[in-house]
Amino acid sequence: INIALISIIGIVTNYTFESTMFLAVFIIMRSFTGGYHANTYVKCNLVTSISFVILLLIFKIIRHVSLKSIILIAIFQVVTIVLLAPIENKNKPIENRTVYKIISTVLSVVLSAISIVLIIKGVDLGLIILLTLALVSIFIIYARFMKRGDFL
Repeated sequence: INIALISIIGIVTNYTFESTMFLAVFIIMRSFTGGYHANTYVKCNLVTSISFVILLLIFKIIRHVSLKSIILIAIFQVVTIVLLAPIENKNKPIENRTVYKIISTVLSVVLSAISIVLIIKGVDLGLIILLTLALVSIFIIYARFMKRGDFL
């Protein structure tokens, strides 16, 4: 349902390629990083859809952001993933944390590099990739604080 909802939002907002890129990056990264998991299926669909809409709004606002800002976003998400991922969920246990850590770190660095090159070349999908990585990082941070009981 999440894939269908994001695809529909992409079609309605005329961001079809962007929604496909979001889904690809989001699903792949979350598979290895973990992060916030909603406690109900409806809440999961709602959080993912709202997050994607917010990501599109941010994308539209900061489409022509400076290279310095892009690099700061990339550093933020790489550091977050290196330091905090993977985050285990009771419904999604991680069998080998070290392997997931390595894969998530490599994916984070490679996808950041690709996004920066695309952005420099003027390809908008690069910013979608980078913003999606930042969203994954935010979900990781939120999940880490929730595990500690710092957030409700």
